[in-house]
Amino acid sequence: MLGGKLIFRNCHNKDRILGKVKIGRQNCLELAAAGLGCVAGEYWHQLLHGGNKLSKAGLAMILGGGMSNYVDRRNKGYVTDYVSLNVKKKEIRKIAFNLSDACIAAGAVLWSVGNLIPNQKRESKNRK
Repeated sequence: MLGGKLIFRNCHNKDRILGKVKIGRQNCLELAAAGLGCVAGEYWHQLLHGGNKLSKAGLAMILGGGMSNYVDRRNKGYVTDYVSLNVKKKEIRKIAFNLSDACIAAGAVLWSVGNLIPNQKRESKNRK
């Protein structure tokens, strides 16, 4: 697909990070739950204290993708990854991801960029 840039396959990711670091199923679940809790806390904080739309959209994407992966891992015992990049470097070509992973990555970029934009509400409160 995309002129041979993407490889489609079916990989069951049971307990690895980027297909390399094996951390165990229970540790994977606990790490995912902790990460989701942190992201949910930041999202709640931004809702209450006037975070910008870009930052909140990024956090929502991270939560959605993270919850999807978490539920799959909890219910099935693994996450199904199905896309890899067709590049020359073999180590990168071995890494498989899914749509949820893409949402997490895109959300992280949006959240980061959104946090670089000055918050008008917070700025005006600090001036008073």
